[in-house]
Amino acid sequence: MLYLDFYGAYSITGVDLLQMGNVFTNRYLAVIAAVVAVLLILSMRQSSKKNINQQQNLTQIEQINEKTRDDISDLEAEILDAEDDFSKEKQIRDELHLQKPGERVIVLTNVQTKKAEEPTPEVKETPWEGWKRVLF
Repeated sequence: MLYLDFYGAYSITGVDLLQMGNVFTNRYLAVIAAVVAVLLILSMRQSSKKNINQQQNLTQIEQINEKTRDDISDLEAEILDAEDDFSKEKQIRDELHLQKPGERVIVLTNVQTKKAEEPTPEVKETPWEGWKRVLF
């Protein structure tokens, strides 16, 4: 039998093929091959679990980043509003109660008036209900 390889052609006899078959029937080599195969499968399984965990962590971090970006954009909008002349004047008038020349400031507080309590009508119980309450 002629065996072709990258390095050339080799003649393999039937005895050589039987010897190659004996390599795979050797129990020690079969056990070693099985152990190596099991170790490879376990290592690939662990690495796939690590990949899944890393993907989940990456997704969580991306969500946190998106929330942080939204918060930053909201705060930047608040800064722009606070730097506006109209909002500055509103703060001066509302919080500090300052006025322009010729203006009068009147501060109205939230005063809540108490409503007159309505008297609750007393319900007189009948004599039978009184006896029922006393005895039972």
